[in-house]
Amino acid sequence: PRFHDLCSSQFVSQDWINYLYDAGNLVYRYSFTDFRASAVGQFQLLTSLCEISQETIIKSLVQLLTITPNLLLNIFNLIRETIGANMIISVWAVNWLINSEPIINPGWTAHTIPIVYGKCNCGTSWTCTQSSQGMMTGCYPLESLLQSTLQCFYNQTCIDSTKKFTQLNISSLKTSQYQMNTTIQSILNNLMIEEYIINKSYENYFNQCAPSSCSYNYMQNYQITGGIINIISLYSGLVILTRCLSVILIKLCSYKSNRITEQNT
Repeated sequence: PRFHDLCSSQFVSQDWINYLYDAGNLVYRYSFTDFRASAVGQFQLLTSLCEISQETIIKSLVQLLTITPNLLLNIFNLIRETIGANMIISVWAVNWLINSEPIINPGWTAHTIPIVYGKCNCGTSWTCTQSSQGMMTGCYPLESLLQSTLQCFYNQTCIDSTKKFTQLNISSLKTSQYQMNTTIQSILNNLMIEEYIINKSYENYFNQCAPSSCSYNYMQNYQITGGIINIISLYSGLVILTRCLSVILIKLCSYKSNRITEQNT
């Protein structure tokens, strides 16, 4: 299969990850409402999703069309719900804040404060997200990535506002069957597959089957207009043929009648 161009783009390259890391500690540089605070995590996850999808398909190619997609997604969703249900603190500090004190005394207890996105509280829902510069940001980078659409990936101004990553080639993302408003979740549901490429070889098929003989039929589909034309043509031909036969019969009858008259006289 041919995978989505995101899986072969620079967004899953180590150069892009290094570029984001070189920008400094993004957690403290940007607000938690800015997707760039967890951008490194999101793009690392995108890389992992592509790799997992490709490895899964290669190992289970025979069962790909029936069992593999559901199997992978079931395991994937189980991991998501386990992380969300346990409200694990994200390393990118995008779901919980630690309420620290100026002076830490022995026996001090750290208290956490859930982050709110819009009207959604990470303390009650782990799927909270909100839009941020064309991408999404939320309680977990994974949920943010899955709910993001393709629009920002095809726009360097959106994905890299400073335009300092000069090697970024947006044109490498070719035409896709997916619309710009398609979410990463929807593409993942298809295991990041763009299309299946089927290589047909009738020669190999023939050699594998090794038949003693072969026969084939040509099938043609006639359209309504063609059928009508054929009927009219046939009808016209019959009319012309009938007229010709009528003239010949009349002349024969007339000739025989004249001969009988001559014999009688």
